[in-house]
Amino acid sequence: MIVALNEEVALAVALPMIMVLTQTIHSMRRGYRTSATARCIMQIAKLVAVPEEPSDGDIRRLRLRFSSSTLIDAAAFVSEHIYGEALYRLSFIVEECEIDHHLLKSIRRATTRQRRVKLLAKLSQLASVSVAAEYSEGYLDEPEQDIRTYATASLIMAHPERAIRYIARLRHNISLHDAAMFAQLMRRAGAPIAYTPLLTSKSRNLQLIGLYLCEHFSIVDAEPLLQQLCESEDATIAQTALFALCTIQGDITTPQVKRAVERLLPHQRDALIRHMVYSCYSLRSCANLLGREERLRFAQRLNSYKCQIVCN
Repeated sequence: MIVALNEEVALAVALPMIMVLTQTIHSMRRGYRTSATARCIMQIAKLVAVPEEPSDGDIRRLRLRFSSSTLIDAAAFVSEHIYGEALYRLSFIVEECEIDHHLLKSIRRATTRQRRVKLLAKLSQLASVSVAAEYSEGYLDEPEQDIRTYATASLIMAHPERAIRYIARLRHNISLHDAAMFAQLMRRAGAPIAYTPLLTSKSRNLQLIGLYLCEHFSIVDAEPLLQQLCESEDATIAQTALFALCTIQGDITTPQVKRAVERLLPHQRDALIRHMVYSCYSLRSCANLLGREERLRFAQRLNSYKCQIVCN
């Protein structure tokens, strides 16, 4: 009886100690990897920035000093923050270190969807300096939407002139987050972007990218097209067009806007109230869109000191 009691006490004391030890080891490993990635980023940045091209010996030392996973993370980070001639220098380092091929092997060996999506996202960051991005074409028919999305992102960076074609080929509806990512990649890769063809496109995904651009850059000339898209059968397109219209401080007294607001869910109406206040609309201009309680909430937000700072 005493022996059994001692074993229970020992087990009760040991379990917390094991948990603390495991967490400590995990934190130390994560800290070491973060430190190694930072050092690798610094070394790659130096090789990219020096006037003369890096020698084979310099790149060989890079391969010997850091693991393939660290090289992948560091190269992806550097790729996002450079352009022009520096990208050519980085592509030489990626090729010599076989970073893209290591990444492709990791993608093929990934056993979970989350892991594969994460690796494809890194490939999209490296696509502008990697010949391996061509292999992303094989993931466009995958059943998982995230995998198809990031495969498309890689192809956009590899062939920016075909960006619109790749996005139009997607079989699933992208989110506003995806639209923002595609728009950012197209700008970074130098792809031609015209908001009018996007907004008038029959592709719902291209329309969403056009709406993101109009809101992000406050394109006031797009107001007639935004008014039309407020009546879109797609609820996401109609809501995004409504918010973009408010961002450019367009006319919200039109029948199209009123019908679009009537379609919103309660939490979406609350978000619209905040957005209209932030866009510096007066209560009078919004009164016909809101109920009595909503007008009270609008007035309270309008009279807050934050609103006065933004709108004055």
